[in-house]
Amino acid sequence: MSKLVDKLEEISQPAIEPMGFRPGGARQQKARMLLVGSVERPDTEGLAERLAGADAGLLHTSDSNLGTKLLQNARKAVPDIPWGVRLTEDDGDGLKQLAEAGCDFVIFQPARATLEMLENENTGNIPEIESSLGEGMLRAINGLPADAVFLASEREGEYVLTWHHLMLFQRVAHLTGKPLLVWAPPGITVHELQAMLDAGVKGVVVETGNGETSGRLKEIRDKIGKLNSAIPHKKRKLSATVPRMVEETKPTPVEEEEEEGEDE
Repeated sequence: MSKLVDKLEEISQPAIEPMGFRPGGARQQKARMLLVGSVERPDTEGLAERLAGADAGLLHTSDSNLGTKLLQNARKAVPDIPWGVRLTEDDGDGLKQLAEAGCDFVIFQPARATLEMLENENTGNIPEIESSLGEGMLRAINGLPADAVFLASEREGEYVLTWHHLMLFQRVAHLTGKPLLVWAPPGITVHELQAMLDAGVKGVVVETGNGETSGRLKEIRDKIGKLNSAIPHKKRKLSATVPRMVEETKPTPVEEEEEEGEDE
């Protein structure tokens, strides 16, 4: 089975609250979030230093044959983490070559990918979905053999996280029921990571170019280590206000006293 999928399943397990009167309970437990280092064209020199702190590596290509060669080079340079490939096209036979080359997981375009990838149980299947996908299609993913989902959020220009991103993250995580991977800016802060974790994100993918300064992912790993467990969202109890029907009390008629001498 895919090593990345194993890690996602492990961190997706609900935290066990400690027994006794320990202050803070499960909130004091350290957060669990995966860090994936994204590489466009891996330069094997210095690659291990750039990916220090990452749980996995990710390559990008539209050609699975080229992806196989890049994957082999990357695995030789950094063999201690699982490697995956993000495909924008699918030619069937290339997926088999990737699997044979030791590809741990594949991020694919659902509209282009064939079902041949399901033949290899050792490769994790992660569909890349758009934020505009309808509720019905998102719910349909829950019953499919997908191991996780990757949200292709907007990253044009300077990628800055907004409240809109958090809304998208929480919506996708809730409707699909699958571990959610999303892009994260290289300069992400602890507070931003905590907000993403609370919104249901299980893993962040961070780009690292060939000229990237080593230690960037290590800094993000240290920030993840400072997070707290995700806060369970409290559901506000809604109750209808029913007007009380109060029976109107009519005033008791007062009998007039008979005037003295009226009947005399």
